[in-house]
Amino acid sequence: MTMHKIIDWLDSTTKLFGQFNQWAILLMVVITALVAILRYCFSLGWIWLQESVTYLHSLFFLGTISLGLLNQGHVRVDIFYRLVSLPTQAKIDLFGTLFLLFPFCILVFTQSFGYVLSSWSILEGSRETGGIPAIFLLKSLLLIFPVTLFLQGLSQACKAILTLGVKEQ
Repeated sequence: MTMHKIIDWLDSTTKLFGQFNQWAILLMVVITALVAILRYCFSLGWIWLQESVTYLHSLFFLGTISLGLLNQGHVRVDIFYRLVSLPTQAKIDLFGTLFLLFPFCILVFTQSFGYVLSSWSILEGSRETGGIPAIFLLKSLLLIFPVTLFLQGLSQACKAILTLGVKEQ
């Protein structure tokens, strides 16, 4: 598989996953409005409905962070970056990916693994009566987040390598 095909596959996977997760924000807004209307107009409320906002919020932010990286929507100190040549930008991107992004993803994954695994081992649920009995799924986002970010970082690194003119094998 060529580097271009790998990049295309990683980018399209990120777009698909990110677009799926973007619907979480719309659903979150609708549910938040529903919770407020039910509570203040009808004196009704359900814990699971309120907790679903937290689940959707987490899904949105942790599930679309790699899409932000793909679309260059991430935070970058752009004092010098925009002033340098494209090959220098590629070197900065490659360095940042290899020595900052990848270690961060590995650290988050390794530090979260035991925490998530212990939650799955007991199928952890909400502490609230009537809450969503799936905290273990919510905590699983702590593993999905660094994996998707790492994969998109791999795509970014491959793009930087191609920009630098490294020959494909």
